Amino acid sequence: MKNLKFFYYPDTLQGAVKLLKEQPVKTEMIAGGTSVALSRDSSVEALVDITRLGLNYIKAEGGYVKIGATTPLQQIGRSRAANKLANGIVSQCAMEVASRPLRNVITLGGNIVKLKTWTDMPTVLLCLDAQIKIQEDEEEEKIIPAEDFFKQYPKKSLKPHQIVTEIIFPMTMENSGGAYCKFSKTKGDYAVVSVGCYIEVEDGVCSLARVAIGSASPLPSRCVDAEILLESKPLEEKIIKQAAKLCRDSVKTVDSLWGSARYRSILVERLVNRALTSCMEKINANK
Repeated sequence: MKNLKFFYYPDTLQGAVKLLKEQPVKTEMIAGGTSVALSRDSSVEALVDITRLGLNYIKAEGGYVKIGATTPLQQIGRSRAANKLANGIVSQCAMEVASRPLRNVITLGGNIVKLKTWTDMPTVLLCLDAQIKIQEDEEEEKIIPAEDFFKQYPKKSLKPHQIVTEIIFPMTMENSGGAYCKFSKTKGDYAVVSVGCYIEVEDGVCSLARVAIGSASPLPSRCVDAEILLESKPLEEKIIKQAAKLCRDSVKTVDSLWGSARYRSILVERLVNRALTSCMEKINANK
């Protein structure tokens, strides 16, 4: 950022989009600023601060919990509305990111847009079928499923003037269970592997299953094969073990400073088993 020359504070979404579209120099958005602070891109000459656009909120309406993109993770972790989603896995995941001083500034939108291999929140967005709202132009917006949003790095798929404005979570069913499991070397450290699971049960049989894996490979993803195995079956220990092994075999893990690909494959199986067992226990406890 040594060549930074311009800093803008738009107070409307349309104004922010217009600024981003019209800048003749390379421009970045800033909210919490943790990613920008670590950037080594000396070609960036302008920053557009989006914290005055009214995107800091958490609200439950129309069967959804909607979280504004500039809402800090610490706020999400303490939110009653967010805590009602799938046994509180959204709040739990938010509170496991880094330390409190960092969670006070890291925003949900920034966490998913500046996606890194170890980023925590995408795993939960995937297992809860969340949707991401994007301001495309001054007057146009679109909503896309999290599964499509994370098929590639958002910084590559989003145009420079497009702004993620809101993350939308469907309300979860009463007879359901959710669990988030993360393995890191120390509390608050980067995830070596993270797993998010969500299960719905009807008449003792799994009617809907979502299993999402993060940090094990470059992009977070759902293990659809494991979901198919779980659905239409009783949520029993034998089936859970089979689903966990299927995840281990199907997720293409990679080597990193935090663990080898083989080590991460073992963790995938263990964490999926743990998360699904937790889902089963929560559902049984609510009977």
